[in-house]
Amino acid sequence: MELEDILGLVQDGSQRRSVGYVTPAKDDRLWPAGTPRIKALGITTVTPRTAEVIGECSGRAAVTRFRYGHGTATYVGIDLGLTSQLMAMGRSVECDAIGPDEDRVGFDDDVLRAEDGIALSFESDRTPTKGDEPGHFGYAWVDLAREVWLRAVFEAVERSGKATPVTWYWPNAATGAATLTLDVRDNEVDRIVAMQRMLSMFGCTATWLVPMPGYSADVYRAMRGMEHEVGLLFSVDEPNGWHDDRVRIQLTNLIRLASWPAMGTVRVQHGQWKGWIQFYDACEAAGARVSVNKGGRQAATAGFAFGTCHPFFPIRKDGKDRHVLELPYQLWEPGRVTSEGTAVSIIEAVAARNGCLGFSLHPDDMSDPAISAAVRRVLITCKERKMVFMKADDVGRFERARRHIRVTTKLLGEAGWIQVSSESEINGLTLMLPGTGYQIFERRKPLESQVIEAFGTKFTAVTLDIPAMTLVDLEWTQGSMSRQVA
Repeated sequence: MELEDILGLVQDGSQRRSVGYVTPAKDDRLWPAGTPRIKALGITTVTPRTAEVIGECSGRAAVTRFRYGHGTATYVGIDLGLTSQLMAMGRSVECDAIGPDEDRVGFDDDVLRAEDGIALSFESDRTPTKGDEPGHFGYAWVDLAREVWLRAVFEAVERSGKATPVTWYWPNAATGAATLTLDVRDNEVDRIVAMQRMLSMFGCTATWLVPMPGYSADVYRAMRGMEHEVGLLFSVDEPNGWHDDRVRIQLTNLIRLASWPAMGTVRVQHGQWKGWIQFYDACEAAGARVSVNKGGRQAATAGFAFGTCHPFFPIRKDGKDRHVLELPYQLWEPGRVTSEGTAVSIIEAVAARNGCLGFSLHPDDMSDPAISAAVRRVLITCKERKMVFMKADDVGRFERARRHIRVTTKLLGEAGWIQVSSESEINGLTLMLPGTGYQIFERRKPLESQVIEAFGTKFTAVTLDIPAMTLVDLEWTQGSMSRQVA
């Protein structure tokens, strides 16, 4: 039997598009709510025979569902790998980009930045804004394409009658995360005190990106006491300054000056960028763990300029993950570059995709009342959306640990068993089972659970603190009925 028969499609009825927009054909659980379209790279459209059409691209079916036997066969024609790689990584930056024909927008400044590598369209991929403000990239295309795939997977799990344990993106079942990075331009200690006074009201800590020579040792001790993080603001300084040794030397010197051996976050000064993967090579050679360099620094490039609000590990040419994590940012200097209204709209979009809001500014900007008010509004909105504040390196540590936990499942009688272990300590890990009404026990003691609704599915979730190299045994039941464990 051909695959087309199982999917309810016409054999040899597919067509490949290099780029396009997928739109919903109907309201359906496979489609993210409130999303009018999703841009994707590499879309294979099909001709339905008996399949139900969920999403279309240029009038042809791109997402379908077919009732086959006692089950369901779903077809998703979005090339998620290609879309993720080319949008999130952007183009190789070799020269200034050609930007939109708009006032107050410029790329031809002989300074190569990450935003010169944006792979999206300024004409068709931005969201209009009110007044004379330029549009912004209001949709996280990569995250939306991923969500369609996840919705299809969890619908299949639900229809199969199985329970597959999965982990949530953020600690303690938070809706999303927010990371504040501060590019230091001067060594005024008063800036730190003023910033700490404001951030402490919201329970927010920041990642201070410091250029050489940096602060004195006692300032770094004070920062550690405030639970802030220190990272390197890498200075290129010269045309041939893009080499591995330069990053390694500056990071090593800053670690010694600050007596901060766990330092691992790096950004290039002024948001500069060169090539495609050159900076990631340099970060790995220097031992850096997190890059916070992908983002736009103009009002016209605010938002999801690289298609995502989720951290990601760039892919090597051999297909393997890199050791350095990219944590993109969506807001640069809210209140000056990005308006307060646009900033709130972007935060709402990040929360809807359960992502991480990256916002950045210079500490001395806080002397501007408009910027200070906008930053407060950003912090308040993040709190209202139940987003957890995390430092950049904390995001990296949690993401590495989450991705490398080991989960083993088995079914014994009317109970299901889950064994979870991690090579490194991970606190606040949220483990989820599709479905509701479960009781989950650890050592025969019931764990407090909650219901999380995501990807068109309701999950029963528990939060765990897992010490390094420790095995956690969980038992779950659902009344007198037990579902199969996948």
